[in-house]
Amino acid sequence: MRSARIKPEYGPMLPELFAARLAGLPRHLRGVLAGAALVCVLVVAFVLAARGSASFSHRADGVSFSFSYVSLQQAATPPGQYVLAVKRRDGQVFVRFEVGPLTLPSYSGEISGLEPVMMANYIRAFAARTPGFLLASEGRTRVNAIPGYDFTYRRVLDGTRYYGRVIFLTPQLSGDRHGLILSMLVQPVLGAVADPDAVGEVGVLSEVLATFSIAS
Repeated sequence: MRSARIKPEYGPMLPELFAARLAGLPRHLRGVLAGAALVCVLVVAFVLAARGSASFSHRADGVSFSFSYVSLQQAATPPGQYVLAVKRRDGQVFVRFEVGPLTLPSYSGEISGLEPVMMANYIRAFAARTPGFLLASEGRTRVNAIPGYDFTYRRVLDGTRYYGRVIFLTPQLSGDRHGLILSMLVQPVLGAVADPDAVGEVGVLSEVLATFSIAS
């Protein structure tokens, strides 16, 4: 698209003013400014390259998945899990995203009939090992048009309030015996999350889920 012409009475433009000022500087100062500009360009390019490389892909048990985690850092993966990415502030983790395996029993029909039963069992076990657990919601969900089932919750750990969300995902609607468990945790104050149902819908975790894909 061609830019509109600027009327003479509104000129000169900022680039013209800057060029005139720059031309009036001593040669050594112009060299210093040019060098500083080059450093800025290189720093921006490095940051963009580093951000663009923050991605993870994995395949296990016939399930492939991938996602980007530009605003997070990959951390040591807990035993039995596939990946853990976190965000820290003052040495404290306030955003956590973890992906682990989901194993399904034999079933007939679509998995949507099995998920509520599996999730009820999972919630009971999760609550038993999670001090301060308080269930907020449970039901069907979608991650980038991929059907799933999730629950959200509150918990208090060492006097700090957290909101969490757990999602069951499978590549297909029926027949799958393996899938994924996505676990998210965030400090609501630092993560700008209003309630447990907003986990993964706003902020850093929404950026992660927006790039998440799963396939068999």
